[in-house]
Amino acid sequence: MPFPKKFKPRLELTDSEVVAPNVVWICYCVCGVQKNSCGWEGWALDSVRAEKNGKKEELIHADTDLSCPCCGKPLFRTAVSKRLVVSKNQVPDMVPGIHYHTAPMKYR
Repeated sequence: MPFPKKFKPRLELTDSEVVAPNVVWICYCVCGVQKNSCGWEGWALDSVRAEKNGKKEELIHADTDLSCPCCGKPLFRTAVSKRLVVSKNQVPDMVPGIHYHTAPMKYR
């Protein structure tokens, strides 16, 4: 399926072209706000932050919509949250024995 050509510069970004986070906060959520909520439980993205020029961490763009991934209803953020610090090792974990292929980008 080809992608719209107008988005080509955005779809082919490199590491140097985006603000990378150094800290990510996650929170444990429950889909239990409304009477007909589904009861899903799991971790959700609370905030993504980047330190800029040695200054205080600042919020950067991230999808922090707290809607249930199963039914779409609002999630309840419990008091359980974790601060995750980005590792210096950014080599992706690859599954041994699997040959990974990437398809060339096509545009329309």
